Amino acid sequence: MTMKRLFLLLATVALPASLTGQEVVMKNGSRFPLKDPRRQGDMLFLAITAPGGGGSAVVGYRVSDIEKVEMPSASALLPARNLLFLGKPAEALTAAKPAFEAIGPLRGIPGSGWEEAALLYAAALQSCGQIPEAVAILDQFEVNSPKGSAAREIARVRLAALKYSQETRKVLGVVDQALAAKLGAGVAAEAHTVAGDALLINKSFEEALTRYLKVVIFCPSDRWLGARSLLGSAKAMASLNEKKNCVRALREIINSYPGSPQADAATKMMAAGGNPYTLLLTELDEDEATAKERLKDASSSPPN
Repeated sequence: MTMKRLFLLLATVALPASLTGQEVVMKNGSRFPLKDPRRQGDMLFLAITAPGGGGSAVVGYRVSDIEKVEMPSASALLPARNLLFLGKPAEALTAAKPAFEAIGPLRGIPGSGWEEAALLYAAALQSCGQIPEAVAILDQFEVNSPKGSAAREIARVRLAALKYSQETRKVLGVVDQALAAKLGAGVAAEAHTVAGDALLINKSFEEALTRYLKVVIFCPSDRWLGARSLLGSAKAMASLNEKKNCVRALREIINSYPGSPQADAATKMMAAGGNPYTLLLTELDEDEATAKERLKDASSSPPN
């Protein structure tokens, strides 16, 4: 599928008109078509068509009386997520905005996918340097996301990084609260990455490296956080004069995350290392070849 077709898919799925035919389920069991949703405070307004074509009206429902909404997952966010990973935040923001605005009236309602859309949209805003706008989105999680929600903890961690960028201990306090909640690998990866970034700025390189490696080792499936944490690890290793490990990390970024801004940064960092880094690459290749040869020799001999 071409990128143009992906954008057309985003527009088709994300715009409010496409919500027609999906349903709002009330706590009393009633169901209503999810058509032209509008939000005002704690009221959700929907367009209701009378049976037999007898006209239409706008009817309001209290959000507290809504059990859930039934609608597909926000698969239209995938193009925006990929663009963000590829270091194209402006395009990612353009792609994510229609989905976020369409789901916006459904914030705080189970089944809407609002949390996922809001986190992605805030990440795109942050990557574009629109920090106040990103903070405004993340602030909404406090009242629109239930306590114990993984997305709510991720939002709190990101907010701490934005609000207390020069106050490392405040950031770590929020991070450790999120980790203590034990809400899964996604929260842990986000928390440790943010902690590593804060510690790296503070030049606490050993602590930063420990945090980053927790993400690299235990949460390898998240490409965005994996690339960020591996690059942070390389920077910490360089500052700790662990040059061979630094070169290993840089090579891993370039090989595992091609096309990402982290891969570009790793390539520049490798070049800036000059001849010593080139020699280390050769040495690492020789070490690997020797290890493979030893394994081959060992496997050719029967065990005692």
